[in-house]
Amino acid sequence: MHWYPRYVRVDEQRARTVSEINRLLACGVQVQPVELRGRTVARYFWGRRWCEHVESFSEYAARLAHGRAYLRNGCVCHLSIKPGGIDAMVIGSALYQVSLRIRRLDSTAWTAIGTACAGRIDSLVELHQGQLSDDIAEVFTHRDSGLFPQPGEIVASCECGDATPLCKHAAAVLSGVGTRLDERPELLFLLRGVDETALVGGEPARSRDTVAAGGLEPDATNGAASSHAVDSRPRNAPGPADSKAMPAGAPTSTDSATSSRPVKKTLTYRPPIRAAAGQRPTRSDFANEAAGFVPTGEMVGDLREQCGCSVAEFADLIEVTPTTVRRWESTPGPLNLHAAPWEALRALCLESRQHPG
Repeated sequence: MHWYPRYVRVDEQRARTVSEINRLLACGVQVQPVELRGRTVARYFWGRRWCEHVESFSEYAARLAHGRAYLRNGCVCHLSIKPGGIDAMVIGSALYQVSLRIRRLDSTAWTAIGTACAGRIDSLVELHQGQLSDDIAEVFTHRDSGLFPQPGEIVASCECGDATPLCKHAAAVLSGVGTRLDERPELLFLLRGVDETALVGGEPARSRDTVAAGGLEPDATNGAASSHAVDSRPRNAPGPADSKAMPAGAPTSTDSATSSRPVKKTLTYRPPIRAAAGQRPTRSDFANEAAGFVPTGEMVGDLREQCGCSVAEFADLIEVTPTTVRRWESTPGPLNLHAAPWEALRALCLESRQHPG
């Protein structure tokens, strides 16, 4: 008998993946599988550039080829991106937990990117869609000084026990990030710990870990993550252009910035979502329980102020990005939300009514 593992056909491998995903969902584990459309790993700007970047390093070349095969066969049944890391599950001969720790972008490098792009990016939509001039695209994607991590900034771990720096399961996850960035390019900025909204309108670029008071960076010797930068201007407060037309003695955004706002830390309740085994929860799962709850942009803004949260703090509370919260608050009428943020907002509304003030 030869020592090679038994060959597994692609259709059999995909059936195993579907079965494993259904089992995890039945156990209450919310997974985010990576699903390719065709055989192309990434189709759009940020996803393609991510793949090109990681493939440019010779130490990854052999493993990435094997990892892409795993990805195309549907073996990445979960991939979640958060600041400074990626958590994933990959099906090989068994289900393996994979973790990639990626160092956050140095504040000096982010400031240099922000300076080069100052006044040259008109909107977040333009940035997320990669609609950039060639020189600005080069600033973001430069192999050494751009937004993408270097091999020395990536630490991979996998339950498979492979002693190499990048096993084939971690390589599948690394390639899967490119596919995920096709769907949600804002996750790249979240992963590197920077706030891309600072690039729009010529504002100075700041990292997500920039301390709000005085704009100081966290102590490099302190391993604990500091708080997000706080947007201290209240919702609907006048901007610099509006303040010129205000009468003398009227309160300004600067006055508001100096006032302290207690954060209501009790608003963290997330009730479990009970979906049928093998299915993802949808908004219809909550229809009978919370009929009539229709979140609006105005309601989100009022709820955030009632909680005493900045945009970044409120985004952390309901597990979305600050950009998403800002978009909600500027949207007139009802919001069309996915099940998870819809349920989180509903839970906050219920608890704020039970614990007013």
